[in-house]
Order: sequence, then C-alpha cells, then structure tokens
Amino acid sequence: MNIIAVRHYLWTRAAILTSSEPVWLEGGSGLATQLEDAGIMVLKLASFSTGIFKVSALSEIKHSGLRVVVFMAYSDDAIVKHIHQEDMTRGFAWLFQSALTI
Repeated sequence: MNIIAVRHYLWTRAAILTSSEPVWLEGGSGLATQLEDAGIMVLKLASFSTGIFKVSALSEIKHSGLRVVVFMAYSDDAIVKHIHQEDMTRGFAWLFQSALTI
C-alpha cells in the first residue's frame, strides 16, 4: 500500500487484517510500522486462517468508527461475504492487497 495515497486522502486511522500465513503476518506488521511512522494510527491488526474468518474482528472495526481497512491475503471469498453481511460496503475504504512486492 502506498503511504502517499493514505496522506493524499488525509486518513489518520486504519485497521489491517491479514492471513495467518507468515508472509502476510510479516507484511502486515511492516505496513503497521510504516503507517505509524507516517502518523497514521493503526487501531487494529488482526489475522485469520484462510477460509476461517472471525466476524467479531469486522464487528469491532465497524463499531470503532474506523473506516479504512487494509486486507492482506492471497484470496479469501469468505471475507467478502462477511463484509456484505456486516453491511460494511458503504462508508468504508477497503484496500485489498493480494500480492506482496519483494
């Protein structure tokens, strides 16, 4: 994710949801550090196993007032289903990162 884009939209808080695979956990942790270094508060950094997503993480984000969520995983259709079920398609900026740049 480009930190310049975050600054452009004047976002000040974000959540990061990652797959529990090591490459995504490391990427999420690194992104959290980059965001915090840029003055963006990371309110939630959560991981999940592929195909098994805890809806409580979405509910917590939804009720926190947070509106920017970075999703980092290869692919997981379950999250899209839960996003719709939790009515989080409007008023939220979902940034899906499905490949890492090395």
